[in-house]
Amino acid sequence: MSHEIRTPMNGIIAMAELLSYSNLSIAHKKSISIILDSSNMLLTIINDILDLSKIEAGQMRIQEVEFDLRELLDLILQLMIPRSQKRGNKLHIHIDPRIAPTLKGDPDRIRQILLNLIGNALKFTDQGQIDVRVRLLSASDKKQRLVFEVKDTGIGISEENRSKLFQPFFQADQSRTHKFSSTGLGLSISKKLLEIMKGRIGVESTDGVGSTFWFELELDIEACAKLQGAPAPEVVTPSQDLSILLNKDLSLPIMLAEDNQINQQVALLQLKKLGLTHVITVSNGAEACEEVQRRDFSLILMDNQMPVMNGFDASMKIREWETSHARSTRLPIIATTANAMQGDREKCLGAGMDDYITKPVNLATLKEVLLKWLPELPALETDSTEQTEAEDTLLNLCVIQEIMNLNDDGDNSMLAALFHLYGQDTPDKMKLLKQSVDDKDAVNLRIVAHDLKSASLSLGMNTLSRAFEKLETIGRSNCVTEACIGLITEVEQLYADTCDAFEQLLLENN
Repeated sequence: MSHEIRTPMNGIIAMAELLSYSNLSIAHKKSISIILDSSNMLLTIINDILDLSKIEAGQMRIQEVEFDLRELLDLILQLMIPRSQKRGNKLHIHIDPRIAPTLKGDPDRIRQILLNLIGNALKFTDQGQIDVRVRLLSASDKKQRLVFEVKDTGIGISEENRSKLFQPFFQADQSRTHKFSSTGLGLSISKKLLEIMKGRIGVESTDGVGSTFWFELELDIEACAKLQGAPAPEVVTPSQDLSILLNKDLSLPIMLAEDNQINQQVALLQLKKLGLTHVITVSNGAEACEEVQRRDFSLILMDNQMPVMNGFDASMKIREWETSHARSTRLPIIATTANAMQGDREKCLGAGMDDYITKPVNLATLKEVLLKWLPELPALETDSTEQTEAEDTLLNLCVIQEIMNLNDDGDNSMLAALFHLYGQDTPDKMKLLKQSVDDKDAVNLRIVAHDLKSASLSLGMNTLSRAFEKLETIGRSNCVTEACIGLITEVEQLYADTCDAFEQLLLENN
């Protein structure tokens, strides 16, 4: 029955997703979006009911396989970042460095429980923060007992409702939560799964302040005990990946300060490809300054143009903070920018940054700058391949191919997901662009055009990014004239042509 129910649902979702990449009208795209949302919601309900039925029938089987907890948490972070940003939340994941690099258990069920808890935290939190922490409670030669905590700053749970939370089909006070769709099964299933795995789950919450859901689980480390006991090699050969170093030294957290979702996701994928999964993301300079004072970082990748506080001002504040606190080591700050104009490098260095790379950033360039500014890293070889642009083409196939190469499965699913995100984000920004021209608002024209240029560059949209750059230059010159209206019309047509070319490329590489 499980297979028979899921198969048609997967078919509906797959075909709806394919349709969403077609050249449709706005009304049709909205209809497809509703079909996708409804189908995914229904599939979640089906999966929950099937899981509960399987548990109650005593047919739920728990795996015992080796897995990397840090990789699992990184995957969860990638899945949850778009939902977090949509609700204006900050999502942070912290893992105790004493936790073994390889554990033995059921990673799929642990992922299911964490996704449920984090999903609930995001659902009931707006403009807040969700912290996911994994701590080591106790350890022996063969086992480690861990506690997973998901803390949010959301609406909280009343004392009356806390006692019923883990009952099947229970939902908290409907007068407050009616706008949040839910089956009321997630927490019940999580509790039953943990009981099967000999773990336990609980919650601490203050109504109106926030909640902390936690669960304890003992996992086997017997399979990797020999590996842990062996001394780590001092020399890493050039063909090896940076991830080898992470297993040896987990004190290399990197901050990515980037407000554009496309650029953020591409950078995270690149860092993951290099083996660097301990990455904290922020979306403006003010948040970057806060994070520097909160924890130690090995390096910052700092976008120059961000809202609230730009990268230049943030870098100067970080240097001031280092001086006032008599910091013995200087934190490397690398500028990442879509600008490549004369004097930009000097401006970055003058603001206290240490180096400068331009977008689109390819993997070889990123690896090279990491090796240069992180003395802890071994001297790895960098790829000699350089990105080249075909000036007269809509798409830079080198950039696009590199994004496809970042996907471990080797297909175009990651590229399609990024393009889908771009398609969701860009139309509203195009309207803002047109409004800025109509209002002769040079400041907004510059800001929006730069953002669109930057995202287009990261997806290899050559000609379109240069068109946005022209509008950005007009904004910088503070000279928005009637002639810009005609330019906006050209950009709108170019955007449509570029999207058509990208969709065709996705179909050809499907």
